[in-house]
Amino acid sequence: MDKNKQHLLLSEDFKGLAKLMNGRFDELEENLKTEIKQSFNEVDDRFNGADKRFDAIDERFEKVEKRFDKIDGKLDKIEKTLKTNEKRDEVFAEKLNLDLKAVDAGAQG
Repeated sequence: MDKNKQHLLLSEDFKGLAKLMNGRFDELEENLKTEIKQSFNEVDDRFNGADKRFDAIDERFEKVEKRFDKIDGKLDKIEKTLKTNEKRDEVFAEKLNLDLKAVDAGAQG
């Protein structure tokens, strides 16, 4: 077989091989794109799930915060009542002290 014919056959073999490799690379590229897309979708789903869990936690914190606000309001009312009672007790003690002084003065006088 002469060299030109060998070169032609080799050239045809390389063309066929190149075509086959290009087809295989295209297939691998598509598979890789599909896998990457699936991975991103899985990650996105996980983030969405995490977002939902964080939203649920936020709602719980808001409920707890409202409860604390109610408790804080009740504590404020109790504190005001205690101050009012304390003032009333002071006034009562002063009147009692004056009454005792008057009784002492009457007993001595």
